[in-house]
Amino acid sequence: MKDKLRVLHLEDDQIHANLAQVLLAEDGIECNVALVATEADFVAALDAGQIDLILADFILSGFNGMIALTMVRERFPDLPFIFLTGAMGEEVAIEAMKHGATDYVLKNRLSRLAPAFRRALRESGERSERKKAEEALRRAEEELRHSNEMFRAIIQASPLAIFLLKEDGTVKLWNPAAERIFGWSEQEVKGRPLPIVPNDKREEFTLTCNWILQGQLVIRKELQRQRKDGVLIDISLHAVPVFDAQGKATSILAMVTLLTTGNST
Repeated sequence: MKDKLRVLHLEDDQIHANLAQVLLAEDGIECNVALVATEADFVAALDAGQIDLILADFILSGFNGMIALTMVRERFPDLPFIFLTGAMGEEVAIEAMKHGATDYVLKNRLSRLAPAFRRALRESGERSERKKAEEALRRAEEELRHSNEMFRAIIQASPLAIFLLKEDGTVKLWNPAAERIFGWSEQEVKGRPLPIVPNDKREEFTLTCNWILQGQLVIRKELQRQRKDGVLIDISLHAVPVFDAQGKATSILAMVTLLTTGNST
């Protein structure tokens, strides 16, 4: 069974309070109503919490709805707040909406009360879902940022030469071990074609890159590559495709182990 709505009703006229509850029930909106008439009782009810919606008269003896609205918005920015009042001029209504009222219903037009209830609760639910989605996105972004920082730290500390290539073969990432093994600094290679491929190995390099971007892996492939000083060295290559959110391989992550440091013939 669905729980009844928990309504806090600020009203000093018992007859109007009962009439509002009866009309809501006739329209299929079942409520547990906490009726209060003074500022002290209103504040105590707010302190107790567990409120789904607030109904409030605009003018009461020793208190008024605008003050009540201000109190609510300071503590519960998204809690639906509907004025149910005997009189409210257009200027006052506009001012109330500017201060955060969800809606207003005149007591001589109570047929609007149930639709106003449903709209206020629907909009409140939509705001709540949007906030949950935004919070989930914020957490995901924070986790991704943390993961990226860890990923970056691991790459920076790795004894393996690690570099990341874009689809066009230009360097996106180049770690300190790659600089130590091949001689080029990250500033020298980033955004430029990979410089370690000898001229006579360019065709082989292009074919390998295309193969990896099709989703294949390279495991312990022994190759000949060149250092900045032109010396050819033997390496062992591990390379994998890196996929975007749509599942398309958009870059290549390569890890290199040095096999020899001397000249190759």
